[in-house]
Amino acid sequence: MTQNKNKQYNIVSAIFATFISVMLLTACTSHSGEHDLTGVWMREREVLPDSTIVTYPNEMGQSFYKVYSDDGTYYLVYMQRQGDKEHLFPQHTATWEVRDGLYIERGDTMDATIHSGDSMTVRWQGTTETWRRITDSERDHITEVSRVEMIQQAKDMEAFLLALSRKEYAWRMTLLWWTIGAACVIALSFGIYGWLMRRKKKEIEERLHEIEQRNQLMPKKVADAQAEVVADFFNSDYYVMLRQRIQDTGRLSTDEWQKMEEALRPIYPDFATTLRSFRISEVEYQVSLLLKLRIPLKDISTVMCKDATTISSIRSRLYQKVFQKKGGSRDWDDFIATL
Repeated sequence: MTQNKNKQYNIVSAIFATFISVMLLTACTSHSGEHDLTGVWMREREVLPDSTIVTYPNEMGQSFYKVYSDDGTYYLVYMQRQGDKEHLFPQHTATWEVRDGLYIERGDTMDATIHSGDSMTVRWQGTTETWRRITDSERDHITEVSRVEMIQQAKDMEAFLLALSRKEYAWRMTLLWWTIGAACVIALSFGIYGWLMRRKKKEIEERLHEIEQRNQLMPKKVADAQAEVVADFFNSDYYVMLRQRIQDTGRLSTDEWQKMEEALRPIYPDFATTLRSFRISEVEYQVSLLLKLRIPLKDISTVMCKDATTISSIRSRLYQKVFQKKGGSRDWDDFIATL
């Protein structure tokens, strides 16, 4: 895989080098003024901060060229000798300008001296570089290197571009299948959600119908007996103490919540089961339980640590959740009274 990546990098470099070679071919070696850098320049000499002097082509067979275009852009490339062959490689591109006699490169003003438009010296961060315009024969040599390289790389470029197109096609097909799969999963999820909601609605409707029938068909003697039991509960010592504790502290422990449910079960045996069958939250259940125990709304707000507006919103939301239609908080209170 590393070899393939290197091959691809070399081919891309060759493509870019071909572009640079075109710039080299079209760049004019003449100039209209001594401060006009448009054209192709070669690095001749470099003095490093430690006073080391490097001449070009250097000992590694490298020659560096700057191609200055008239749009304020330059391209830095180098020619590398490998055995008996030479190759062009791109290095970087940046901006340039000569303004008020100052040479500005990549936004940095450099100490540069331009000698009669054919050579220049640039000093930057302790390094001094000497550049000169290339001659016609040097440009012809670069042209020949570029032509040979283009012929040598042609087949590799064709194979590389074909591989890219195949990779692009495979990537697009993978993306397409992932998109189709995601769409199927989303559609299936919506289908399951819709089915669950319909089943829940049907269960709630059946439960509400049972409650209505039970209340309508209950014999009078049974209703009277139940009313008497209810009256006894709300006059019992337990209920009186519960109301007093809520008024005094406004807090209920976990055990007290459980005892409240247990105390209510003999009187309203189906209350808890019916409410929880609607799959309401624990907070919603506790608000409903306090309503069934006839706790005043201001005390419910204190026990639940919520303001009156929030308690009212919970009740109206419960009615809409169970009956699948809008209703007020009192509509929920009336329903709780029937359970």
